Amino acid sequence: GIGHAGYIEYLFEHKALPDFDPREKWAFFQPPLHHIIAAIWMKINVRLGILYRQAQENVQVLSLFYTGCIMIFSYYIFKMSGLKKWGMRVACSIIVFSPVFILMSGSLNNDPLCIALQVAAIYFALKWYQQPSYLSIILLAFCIGASMMTKVSGGSVAPAVAALFLLRLMKADEEESWSVLHVLHHIKKYILQFLVFGVICIPIGLWFPIRNLIRYQIPLSYTPAVGEGLSQYSILRRIFDLRMNSVYPAMINNGDAYDEYNVFLGMIKSSLFGEYNFSVMTGLVTPFSVVLFLAAVVLALLAFGATLYFLFHKNSKMSVPDKWFFGIFYLSQLFVYFFFAFKQAYFSSQDIRYVAGILVPQSLFLGLLADRFHEDPTPKGKAVFTTIVICSQLFAICSTLIYFGIGLVRS
Repeated sequence: GIGHAGYIEYLFEHKALPDFDPREKWAFFQPPLHHIIAAIWMKINVRLGILYRQAQENVQVLSLFYTGCIMIFSYYIFKMSGLKKWGMRVACSIIVFSPVFILMSGSLNNDPLCIALQVAAIYFALKWYQQPSYLSIILLAFCIGASMMTKVSGGSVAPAVAALFLLRLMKADEEESWSVLHVLHHIKKYILQFLVFGVICIPIGLWFPIRNLIRYQIPLSYTPAVGEGLSQYSILRRIFDLRMNSVYPAMINNGDAYDEYNVFLGMIKSSLFGEYNFSVMTGLVTPFSVVLFLAAVVLALLAFGATLYFLFHKNSKMSVPDKWFFGIFYLSQLFVYFFFAFKQAYFSSQDIRYVAGILVPQSLFLGLLADRFHEDPTPKGKAVFTTIVICSQLFAICSTLIYFGIGLVRS
């Protein structure tokens, strides 16, 4: 067959990469790491006596594992970044109950592994900056390279990591003052680590697209057209036209008058409901979907304000390396999202699952904001803190009720 499932089955049956132009079958152009692991996992299942059809279904176990890794690494990132009691509760509520990860945990595509490796790369990058070691930089190089071997867009974490490398070269030790000689000393000190990073990361991340470029003349940035076209809408309309008939993504196939074309609504709605209209399955979850949407909008606005505050305010108590690292990662993810959404003007190009890693810094900044106002006795401080806590808990509760409800209906 075609698609991710067909790609996995091809590897399962042939034990080799496709020997034809990958553009001939849908999704076969994707880097193969996820599909290779899934094929091996299916082979193990079959060898253990599990029926082939069940082995196919069990590929979802891998996706569930990957999203679980996202939760765990996010927690340690929050811990390293200094989140306290309430900040940790808020940040973890957003990550753990975010519907985009719930949907990912049951998917067959390569997004969960790609995002999990990106989040792991964030953790190892921060760990390396605090205590530079060969083990940390080897794990960091593997995570970035493997993320790119899963999806080429996995490399979008690289600019933030490069900035962290540069900051480490310029960082004066306690007994030193900054100077050109100091930087040269650090280059000499870390040059072998950077070479190890490059030797591991670059071949792992780029061998497959380079192979396709050489053998089949496929551009490195090749992405096929997919889904419902939105080219009839101008860029201005896709940014500023916020008309909305439902909290669910609008789709002509679902009886709506248009396909969701506003990038901001597409980002929020896809993060909550994927590309689905759950009212078609049951109207019982719709009230919870409305509350979830409203809570998500409030949290998104607060998170954006928190991002600006902690990145640019002098008294934000966030370290300079963290500001540069999370700021560049945040901008890189936004760039990838909007570039893809506008270049590939299709409904599915607006799905946030391609850049779901952006939820990690957004949850972090929201948690930092909660900690900032937790002990603020002013009415403004109490109002902001109360709003964050209430909205984050409504977000978690409604997400749980919606997806349990949908699961019951589907079963």
